[in-house]
Amino acid sequence: TTLMFSGKTVGAANALAAGWGNFGAGCSNAILPLVVLLLNSWGVEDAQAWRGALAVPAVLLLICCPLYWFATRDTPNGNFAHCCGGNAKHHIPASHQSNHNTVPWTRALTDYRVWALVVAYAGCFGVELTVVRFTVGFYQDDFGTSVETAGFIVLSFSFMTLIARPFGGVMGDIVSHFTKFGIQGRTYTLFAFMMMEAITIGLYSLSKTIDSLVYSVIFLVVFSVFVQACEGLTFAVTPFVQPELTGLVAGLVGAGGNVGAVLFAFGLYTFVPGKISYTTSWYVITGFVLVASLLVLTIRFSEEEKATAQRLAQTVPLDGANKTGEGQEQPPIGKDNEGYVSNQDVAVVLTGYNVQTGPYHSYNF
Repeated sequence: TTLMFSGKTVGAANALAAGWGNFGAGCSNAILPLVVLLLNSWGVEDAQAWRGALAVPAVLLLICCPLYWFATRDTPNGNFAHCCGGNAKHHIPASHQSNHNTVPWTRALTDYRVWALVVAYAGCFGVELTVVRFTVGFYQDDFGTSVETAGFIVLSFSFMTLIARPFGGVMGDIVSHFTKFGIQGRTYTLFAFMMMEAITIGLYSLSKTIDSLVYSVIFLVVFSVFVQACEGLTFAVTPFVQPELTGLVAGLVGAGGNVGAVLFAFGLYTFVPGKISYTTSWYVITGFVLVASLLVLTIRFSEEEKATAQRLAQTVPLDGANKTGEGQEQPPIGKDNEGYVSNQDVAVVLTGYNVQTGPYHSYNF
């Protein structure tokens, strides 16, 4: 997704796409049990009914595959097949290609900012997965609700992702482009939202103590706004950490959410002797989120990275020269005979190298 959109809107784009993915997880919790009940009413036993229910997401995936193939393009300026002759690398010197291929694992794995974002994503997406997984049991065990009622309560949590996660991505873009902080403002905003996430999950933790289902649902929804906004903000920051290695960095950060969920699930609900209460587990998660928010504050960007972010924020036009300031016209962007941005220009964006001027930081978009 990051390659498909310019740096000016990448936070909102990542957040909106991922928000619908998270909403799908919540829908599964509410809809699949109903499919199982329907199959049960037709005389199908539980084991076979649950297997049959999994056909629903399978069919949806089969529908989405051709839509994704035919209705999307690789970059804001077209598909690689048109603007790169199918391969951007043939414009890059062999020596640079070799270095570029050996950089990712060393540079990304040794960049502390990547790991700070991994922990941050564990503290938001990992927390969301944990809530979706265990909140149904929480309401059944501690409030005596039915599985259907608990499922729809969790759906209210997941429904907020359609609004909250894009909101977080948009906030990151706005702060970056309309305040003096620039891309550093993205990290400040993520920190502030993670602090609010910790506060609201702490208040949600009091649900059983207060013994009010209404209170619990209200703060579950409020908490969901901040936790999912943090997810959007995390991926509003990620594209600007090692931008030439976006795929690798994004993969590591995304994995942090899944690993966090696994650690929460096994650490809090499996390996702890006697299995601690839901309330205590929410307190533990609150503490983890507070620590993760402090790690976010350590993320810093160099002046060169800030300058690169400003260039990435500019969408390369298809109809003439690019302007970066009043009366300051840049050299025209090359086009092929079909009107797409030239192979060389796409190679600059994808690999950070220009055959005429060298690395991207010396190429003046």
